[in-house]
Amino acid sequence: MKRVKLTLWAFTPKASCGLSKIFSYLVCFWTRSKWDHIGFSTDEKYFEATPFVGVRSYPTTRRDAVFIHSWDVITTPEKEQWLEDQLGKPYDIWGVLGFVIGPSKDGRIDRGHWFCSEIAAARLAQFGIKPCGDIPVWEISPKMLVTEVLKRFDKTYCSVLTSIRNKLSWLYHQ
Repeated sequence: MKRVKLTLWAFTPKASCGLSKIFSYLVCFWTRSKWDHIGFSTDEKYFEATPFVGVRSYPTTRRDAVFIHSWDVITTPEKEQWLEDQLGKPYDIWGVLGFVIGPSKDGRIDRGHWFCSEIAAARLAQFGIKPCGDIPVWEISPKMLVTEVLKRFDKTYCSVLTSIRNKLSWLYHQ
């Protein structure tokens, strides 16, 4: 067991190019968000699931990443092996389309595919971090994950929300 820093990163479509950029803008449109992609890092590597590529890792975090939050966690060899086993698995395009056409009524069939926020939420859940509560990881969009992490863990974000609510409180009292 060892202590590592687990960090969540978000991206906007500006980071993409070519066909990926079109896909990124569609994700933003479908989810009504500025965030189209999520990745996460540990002390040594950055991980993500991307369209047309699948699950991959880099030695460092991408330059275009926007920091969302970090946690100090205790990892085990089993948790690290799980993560290594995900490398090379394909991107879950059908899972992403679930945001457009709605999730399956029968639940998800695990096909060994991942989309970005799904694998990030699964990794957080391994350490007991469930910002979206009991919502299944395959129903969590980049927007939902970023919003819930900021709401639950970022004091600045919470104070800004409280400030906005206080300024608009007159709307509720009419």
